[in-house]
This record gives sequence, C-alpha cells and structure tokens, in this order.
Amino acid sequence: MARYTIKAFEGHTWDAETNEEVINGFRDYYYYTQPDDSKLLRGVASGFCDWTGKSIRYSSVEDLISDAVKHGAMEVDYAERAR
Repeated sequence: MARYTIKAFEGHTWDAETNEEVINGFRDYYYYTQPDDSKLLRGVASGFCDWTGKSIRYSSVEDLISDAVKHGAMEVDYAERAR
C-alpha cells in the first residue's frame, strides 16, 4: 500500500493500492468532480501544472503521479510490506 500526499494547494493525503483507489483519492480532493476518469486526470494535471509551472502528463495514473512527484506537487510513500 502507498500513501499519496498532494502538496499543491491545500493538500490531501490518502492510502491506495490500485489505480482505482488513486483516482478515488483524486476525486475526494479535486473540487470539479468528473465522472469520467480521463477528464478527472486532465483536471488534476491542469491544476498541478498551474501550481508548479511544469507540464504534467495525464494519459495514465502512473504518468500523472510520476510527473507530479518529479515537480513537487505530490509525494508517494511506499510502505514496506511485512515479510
């Protein structure tokens, strides 16, 4: 499980294991909720782009998270799994 933290704007933190859970976390955070996942990702990326001044890809959850972390809009903490 990973803990996702949005550092942009007012921030938001949630735990997720799947892309669907990540998208639901964005839905809880983003003020213009979108029933369509691709429109939601585009809106979140647009907000992060405004906040960072950098391009944020939104073609997939992985691309968006990768760019958001790279440009300081998000942090992801991957918990170590018990062995």
